[in-house]
Amino acid sequence: MLKLIDAISDNIPYTAKTTLSMRDLQRLSARQIGNSIGAGREVYVAVIAIDDFPSLARRYGPATVDRMLRAATTAIAGALRPHDALAVHGPGAFVAVLSYCDLDSAERVCEDLRYAVTSTSVIATDLTVSIGLADVGEGEPDAVRAIRRGEAALQIAQEHGVNRTVIDDLVFA
Repeated sequence: MLKLIDAISDNIPYTAKTTLSMRDLQRLSARQIGNSIGAGREVYVAVIAIDDFPSLARRYGPATVDRMLRAATTAIAGALRPHDALAVHGPGAFVAVLSYCDLDSAERVCEDLRYAVTSTSVIATDLTVSIGLADVGEGEPDAVRAIRRGEAALQIAQEHGVNRTVIDDLVFA
C-alpha cells in the first residue's frame, strides 16, 4: 500500500507524503510514548478503515480506488496534528499515533478525521471511515498492543454501522 502512495505522490500534498511504513511508525511511536509519558501526557492509537472498502473497490475499479485512497490519505493527514504520525495499515486502512493528548483530545482528533474524510468528494457515494481508538498503556514499550486493541474496537465500530468511533476502554470495561 505504501508503494501505491509513493507511486501517486505527485498528486498528494506534502503532509500526506509523510505517511510512514508500519516499521517506521513503531520506531517513532516508541519515542513518542517515552516523550509523552515523560511530559505527563498520554498516547493513543487510532486504527482507521475506509468503510466498505472491498465493495467500493469492486464497484468502482482501480482508477477510482486510487483517487479514493489519495483523497482519504490527504484528508486524514490534513486532520492530524503536527506531532501525530500516520501509517498505512492495509488496504483502505491506516494507523495514527496521537501523542501528547488525553482521551478528550484523542476523540476530537478522531471526529476531525471522520469529518475530513466525509468532506471529500471522489465517488457518488459518501466516503466514510470508522475508527477504533485505544490508549497506549503504562509500561508498554511501543504501540503494538494498543494497535491490536484499536483493531478490536474498529471491528465493533464496523459491526454496528459505519462512520463511527469506538473507544476500546468503553467497549471492554
